[in-house]
Amino acid sequence: MRTRKSLKKKEEEEMRKKEIRQKVGTALMIIVIVLIGSMYYILQAALNTENPIVVVTSGSMEPVISEGDLLFIKYKDPGEIKNGTIENKEGDIILFDTRGAWSNPSDQYVVHRVVGKFYDDNTQSWYFYTKGDANPTVDPPGPIDYTPIPEDNIIGVVALVVPKLGWVKLYLDRNNLTIPLMVILGVLLVISIAWDLTHPEEDENEKNEKKKEREIDRLNKRIENRVRDPQDYHQSDNDDNVGDLGI
Repeated sequence: MRTRKSLKKKEEEEMRKKEIRQKVGTALMIIVIVLIGSMYYILQAALNTENPIVVVTSGSMEPVISEGDLLFIKYKDPGEIKNGTIENKEGDIILFDTRGAWSNPSDQYVVHRVVGKFYDDNTQSWYFYTKGDANPTVDPPGPIDYTPIPEDNIIGVVALVVPKLGWVKLYLDRNNLTIPLMVILGVLLVISIAWDLTHPEEDENEKNEKKKEREIDRLNKRIENRVRDPQDYHQSDNDDNVGDLGI
């Protein structure tokens, strides 16, 4: 009887521990999700730019930067942005918005190298000539006069290049799969959390069933031993206890 009570008490204690572990796991999962979701904003603050991460969508900067590379962008004072030339290719690589600067602006931000810069006293602003390393002419592309980019259009300079890491995003974007995938993953995550919160006993019941099966196997072995050695039947009977089965 004592064994049965102690077993029940032990099962209740294990169930409480299981519930605590599930609650802690759920809390940690929520914290991780919040951190991942806020990572972009953390990078915005750390790198002091509105677009801290971009994926390259063309090969205009080959071989230094390739299509599918992931770029980390940071702010740099316009006056400190390094100048270069077409020949030496030593200028900073910058991310900039062509709207308001080019007569035929790109619908995406552009990542090109600085090949010239000057300061305009009238506007009190810096202006930058840019060019893709793999392009034949200075920006903008095509048979148009070279047009400088004003400092207000510059998002930042390339601080780090992670090769090919952006190919997944490119594939999803080009196949219109990004939003559906995010929705599916979000739904699955919510279902998983809800199931853990509403069914904490499922795993515990399965564990208890396996434990009872082990107890039954142990009891069967004892019975077999008694049949094989009947002289020890009465002696071993006092040592047997089936209370562990909860019956």
